[in-house]
Amino acid sequence: MAKFCIKCGKSLEEGKECTCTTKDTLTQTKQVARNYVNLFLEIMKGLVKAPIDTIKKYGVEKNFGFSAIAMLFNSFLFGLFFYCILKEETNAFSYGFLISRDIPLIKTILLGTLLIGIGFLVTIFMIYILAGSLLKAKAELKVITSMIGICSIIMTVALAISIIIVFLSMKLAMFILLIASLFYFVYLLQGINEISKIDKNKLAYVFVPTICVTLFVVVYIVPKILF
Repeated sequence: MAKFCIKCGKSLEEGKECTCTTKDTLTQTKQVARNYVNLFLEIMKGLVKAPIDTIKKYGVEKNFGFSAIAMLFNSFLFGLFFYCILKEETNAFSYGFLISRDIPLIKTILLGTLLIGIGFLVTIFMIYILAGSLLKAKAELKVITSMIGICSIIMTVALAISIIIVFLSMKLAMFILLIASLFYFVYLLQGINEISKIDKNKLAYVFVPTICVTLFVVVYIVPKILF
C-alpha cells in the first residue's frame, strides 16, 4: 500500500523521507544562520555606538545560544590566529638559517580554540561564584554566558582583522588585539555590573579576581597541560 507525505501529499517509497522535509530543514537552518549573522552585525554596531546599552539589551537569557556560538567562533578564530603567529614566526626565523619546520594546522587550531574556550568557561564560573554565591547578587549562568558572548564580539572582529594582516605586520596585528582586549575588559566590567546589579563598591572584588584567575589558567595552567 502506497504511503504519502502528510505535508505535500507526494507518494513515498518504503522507509524513505519526503524531500520536502529535507528542504524545510535546510531552509530553517539557513534562516537561523542568517538571523545569527544579522544579530552579530547589529551587536557589533551597537558596541561601537552605545556599548553599555547594547550589553544591557542583548546580554539576556534568550541570547544564550547565540552567545555560546559567538564564544565558540571567537575561540576558533584565536586558534587560527595562533597558527598564523607560529607560522609567521617560524618563517621569520628560517630566513638565513635554512630551517624548515612544519606547524600542524588542525592540531594548532584545536589547541588554540580549546585554550580560549576554557578561558571563557573559567570567566563564566568565576563571575557566577563570586557575584552569585559569595556576594548573593543576581547572577544566572545563562545570563552571564550571554553577557560574555556579547562582550567577546569586539575581540572576534579584532581577531578576524589580525588574521588578515598578521603576515604583513605582526606588530600591528598584536597592537589591534591589545586595544580590543582593553575594550573587552571594560565591557566585561560594565556587563558584570548590569547583569548582577552588584554594589558598585564590591564590583572590583568580582572583576579583578575573575580576570586574574582566568589569565592564570589560560597563560600558565592550560598550556602546561596541552603543550
